[in-house]
Amino acid sequence: MIDITTTATLRPELYEQSLRSLVEHVAGDFRLLINIDPVGPGNADAVEAVARKYMSRVEAFRPETANFQIAQLRLWHAVDSEFFFNMEDDWEILVDVDMAAMLMVMRQRPDLALLRLPRWESHKFTRQWNKWKIPFNGQFFELPEELRGNLGFSGHPSLIRREFLRPMAERLNPEYDLEKQMKRPGQFGQYLFAWSYGIWQKQEAPATIKDIGTPWRRDNKWYKAGPTKHKWTTWAKMD
Repeated sequence: MIDITTTATLRPELYEQSLRSLVEHVAGDFRLLINIDPVGPGNADAVEAVARKYMSRVEAFRPETANFQIAQLRLWHAVDSEFFFNMEDDWEILVDVDMAAMLMVMRQRPDLALLRLPRWESHKFTRQWNKWKIPFNGQFFELPEELRGNLGFSGHPSLIRREFLRPMAERLNPEYDLEKQMKRPGQFGQYLFAWSYGIWQKQEAPATIKDIGTPWRRDNKWYKAGPTKHKWTTWAKMD
């Protein structure tokens, strides 16, 4: 069994598009761990109903106060499986993903922290944010050592080794953006560089995932709320 961790807000229609794509394109024995923060135009019952429509095993957390960072930590601490698939409620999977092959590679490579799905097409190399060229190792695109600290962990849909994330989760501050904390020089630098990271994609292949959350937030005028971009904890609607 593989746990799926999902941070969700009150956008049941968007979440249905996301979860339906996962069920259509990824085969496996899954348990869904979902945190439904009370922020957004919908209601928590509708979001949980979507989860239970597509997944037979669901553990839903419905906090009274919305906090994205706390939500992530809550889910990571709830994971039981050796590897888990992290996918927020606003990503769509576009093509079939061989989860069994991903798991086999993760077990063959005990130094591999995660394999994430790509949002860009690949050629001889694949790119991140149209900037960094990531080389192909024969099975997947593997980050060079010098990029591990900056690009290693990502909130994009990823298969993650629980052993990698748990020690950091114990030390992360829920008042700050967790991903930015992980990449802060000096805090986890040596730890991050000790692991390897991959992008699960072949050469000359299309993008595997699509960001459907950013267009939704732009069209519906929602934004990250907090005193700074590093201290955001929830979403808010523009006046």
